Amino acid sequence: MHLPCRPADSNKSTFGSVLNIAGSVHFRGAAYLSTVSALRVGAGYATLAAIPPVIDAVAAKLSEAIFLPLPQDGETISRDA
Repeated sequence: MHLPCRPADSNKSTFGSVLNIAGSVHFRGAAYLSTVSALRVGAGYATLAAIPPVIDAVAAKLSEAIFLPLPQDGETISRDA
């Protein structure tokens, strides 16, 4: 199955956005894979909301994403987030 062609007058905002809340110190790859997948299937914007160590690891491999740092509690996202 192929994605439909994008109109010539389109931009990132035309194709929606994804907020991905993912990852922990031990599961950084999951945050990367789910964020890059959102972009590959056609989302205009993909925002990864995660703790700083996860964002640092993903940002090193994926410059196209937007990053939203969340408070950290130990190795995961704080409940206060």
